[in-house]
Amino acid sequence: LDAVVTGALNGDTLAYSLATTALKFSAVGSYPITVTLGSNPNYTVTPVDATLTVGQRTLTVTPEGGKTKILGEVFTAFTGTVAGLQGTDAGTAAYASPGAAAGAAVGSYDINATGFAFTNGAASNYNLQLNAAVKGLVVLYRWDGFLQPINDTAHDLGVMSKFKAGQTIPAKFVLKNAAGTIVQQTGSPTFTRTDRLGACDSAAAPETPELVQASVVPQYTWDGAQYHYNWSTKGLQAGLYRIFANLGHGTVRSVDICLTK
Repeated sequence: LDAVVTGALNGDTLAYSLATTALKFSAVGSYPITVTLGSNPNYTVTPVDATLTVGQRTLTVTPEGGKTKILGEVFTAFTGTVAGLQGTDAGTAAYASPGAAAGAAVGSYDINATGFAFTNGAASNYNLQLNAAVKGLVVLYRWDGFLQPINDTAHDLGVMSKFKAGQTIPAKFVLKNAAGTIVQQTGSPTFTRTDRLGACDSAAAPETPELVQASVVPQYTWDGAQYHYNWSTKGLQAGLYRIFANLGHGTVRSVDICLTK
């Protein structure tokens, strides 16, 4: 608190003190600033009181992104950060997303902070700022890995499959919802692969795939029960390769395969 003194001469200093009823955690509002005079024998002093205003503090609620759920699930595991609470004020932030409902389609959804419920303190003391995590919740298909004759070591922790270079390898998989029901995505997943990544795992298990005709278009075909792409390895060197299933919502699944002479 400070004051302006007018009328003092020759560098005289007046004796006074200032006080207010506002404290560190006083609620939003107006509080008097009062002047208490000391001894000023050479002056007739007229004190003028004033007002101290406590304004709202910004309270920011920000949801955390990077959340995923499986198609058909109800998502409730929202988290976030709350910044700006003062003293013993406390409460619970609320979050929501259009992707949280069981019926939400595969894709990316914003997570929105929708409010803050005070368990201690008053909402009127704060200017509430609610933020969003853009595309913070991703709805995915359930993925159980590639199917035989490929061992999907990323899921069943089995031994990597190896095939003779030149064979046509059936790459097959299914997509499921949270209940385990097989579902079909909109559009066809595409097939891609790496070039040779190096030597094979010496423990790779030899596989004998069924005879199939090589696929021409680099995409997985839905046959009514599963997706499949018949990968022709004709002309490829022996070694380690990684193949991919690029799903419609942007998720990429992969598996490593060994080709031998």
